[in-house]
Amino acid sequence: MAVVDDLNKILPLIIYVLLIVLIVVLISFFIKANKTIDKANAVIDDAEKKLHSFDGIFGIVTAVDSRISTSVGKIIGFFDGLVDKMFNKMKKKTIEDEELDELLKEEK
Repeated sequence: MAVVDDLNKILPLIIYVLLIVLIVVLISFFIKANKTIDKANAVIDDAEKKLHSFDGIFGIVTAVDSRISTSVGKIIGFFDGLVDKMFNKMKKKTIEDEELDELLKEEK
């Protein structure tokens, strides 16, 4: 019975020591995890700052792109109008020539 009494006194002490060690290890793990998360947040914040620095450049590029596309659209519209006028004149001239030919045929 002496061995059982000794084990009843020693086992709880061993379990308490192991629990204290486990708690210390878990606390150190959470502290390291918190530091890692803080470093990751710092990297993400730095990346966001760098991305926001490009917002002005992208705004300028967008504005220039829209102005260029508007200008090109106007130029294309101008040339399209010229081509339409040329073809309409050619068509009109062809129609007038056909009418003149018909009138000449009728006179003969």
